[in-house]
Amino acid sequence: MPNPVGSWHNFALIMHKTCLIFNPTAGGTRGRKFIETLKGGVGGVTLAATETVGDGEKLAARYARAGFTTIVAGGGDGTINEVINGVMSVNAGAGVRLGVLPFGTQNVFATEMGVSAKPDEAWSAVTRGRTRRIDLPRASCQRDGGRAQRFFVQLAGAGFDARAVEEVDLERKKLIGPLEYIIAGLKVAAEPAPLLQIEADGARLEGRFALIGNGRFYGGRFALFPNAANDDGKFDVCVFQRGGYLDFLRYFQGILRGVHPEFEDVKLLSVERLRISSETRVPLEVDGEFFGVLPCEFDLLPRALEVIVA
Repeated sequence: MPNPVGSWHNFALIMHKTCLIFNPTAGGTRGRKFIETLKGGVGGVTLAATETVGDGEKLAARYARAGFTTIVAGGGDGTINEVINGVMSVNAGAGVRLGVLPFGTQNVFATEMGVSAKPDEAWSAVTRGRTRRIDLPRASCQRDGGRAQRFFVQLAGAGFDARAVEEVDLERKKLIGPLEYIIAGLKVAAEPAPLLQIEADGARLEGRFALIGNGRFYGGRFALFPNAANDDGKFDVCVFQRGGYLDFLRYFQGILRGVHPEFEDVKLLSVERLRISSETRVPLEVDGEFFGVLPCEFDLLPRALEVIVA
């Protein structure tokens, strides 16, 4: 692999005081080789490897407090989520821009932002430093017996997909990748679906599971929210109103084909505030990671996150 940056780009990165926080288990051999390339070819860039869940958040907060102005997340959507929550814990992220090296099982946010899946091309985008500001949604829900808040960049889900996240076998995921989510989803689809009460900008409706997006894509390149924009001051909500096994299969076939907005029992909303509750235990996931349980309130900070784009 050629050196991904030249001397001028090295200088630009040093001036921005850059660090790369990366998951060493993500990206397989390709990811490890690229990290080794960076170690040998990019002076002035600090590299920090995570060791366990939560390290990305702690490291991002540490480097933000130390005055780093470019913090790059190397991993999947979960790593990005940790990094942005760490960044936002320090002066609400002021003066820090986020870069992305998509090394994960699913890299939905990178796809949304047009960042290449090829590490050298993604790093070249970091060195060019072209940015745009996007909205940053926030979830507040029940966690460990109290209330907790979490920012997310791409997607949150209440019900079906959050239960699937809970059921994912992490060891098997390392072997078969995204297929493990499908296996978990088929298992969860056979369970009774909870009833959700949804309050969205004053409107009320019910559903069996809901997805909350800050962009178009879900699960890869599937345009769950075809008309969404992540800089319009609103997030998008997709409510699925039935909960039978065949309904779930129909919904996901509709998503794959891009025809789900035509279904009478699928409601698409664009809102500024949202509350979801249920009389039964319902999990919540943010950016593909379990976070807590309902009830949950959602709001967003308009154009609060500066992201390096392709």
